[in-house]
Amino acid sequence: MITATAVLAIIFLAIQAANYFYARSIALAAAQEAVNAQRAYNAAPGAGQAQASAFIASTGDSLSEVTITVTSDGRNVQATVDGRCLSILPGFCAMVGVHATVHGTVERVTSP
Repeated sequence: MITATAVLAIIFLAIQAANYFYARSIALAAAQEAVNAQRAYNAAPGAGQAQASAFIASTGDSLSEVTITVTSDGRNVQATVDGRCLSILPGFCAMVGVHATVHGTVERVTSP
């Protein structure tokens, strides 16, 4: 009986770890999508935010309570995605949030 409990605990830990890393990969991909959209030549303000939101919506509910921040100073773009993973173990995702940040350079015309 004690062995079965230990095995179940290990299985639940493994599932929780998989959920966390999957949510983290979604956040990183969304941040990359945001930077790629916002760094395009003559990109409209908010293009990165919209692209990241669309990407996260297409992935289902593996990443929740999402906050997307895209900033640009005219030369560089930074996108940050914060959120929570699905929780199998009570309180895990409340303690350990998901965070991803990506940087990129804005495309612009330069003289040779």
